[in-house]
Amino acid sequence: MVVAVAAWLAVVVVASALAWFAIGRAGSEVLDPSAQQVPTPAASDPATTPGTVTTSPPPTTQTTTAAPPTSAPGTSAPPSSAPETSAQEKLVTVTGGQAQFRCTGDVLTVPFAQPATGWSVRKDTSDGGAQIRVEFESDEDRFRIEAVCVSGVPSTTVEQD
Repeated sequence: MVVAVAAWLAVVVVASALAWFAIGRAGSEVLDPSAQQVPTPAASDPATTPGTVTTSPPPTTQTTTAAPPTSAPGTSAPPSSAPETSAQEKLVTVTGGQAQFRCTGDVLTVPFAQPATGWSVRKDTSDGGAQIRVEFESDEDRFRIEAVCVSGVPSTTVEQD
């Protein structure tokens, strides 16, 4: 009896380890390598309640600055380059999944859009990339997130059908 329990326990441990490895590998292949991983919502998070819509707090600015060039007396400094444009990001979570929108200046991108289990996702770009629509759809429900860059910051609207 003890041998049977030990064998069963060994099979469960190996199967669990393989499942976690496969899930982790699949997840890393789905996300854009330049995108940051998004924490999984907690069970008490309102985003896990059917029919709810949440958005992330206002985006933070990622700015890189360099020290001004120095030059010896009597020499000219190299011409200064234009300042780097910082990226602003916004994470939108709906019952059907999560999508991240990024504005770099007026350029809008979607680093990732991940559907929840049982949902599918579709991305559409219009106005030459000035507007992006992400739709999460299941057999019974659909969420549509539309995003544009406003002064370099993602602005989104969410509709539920």
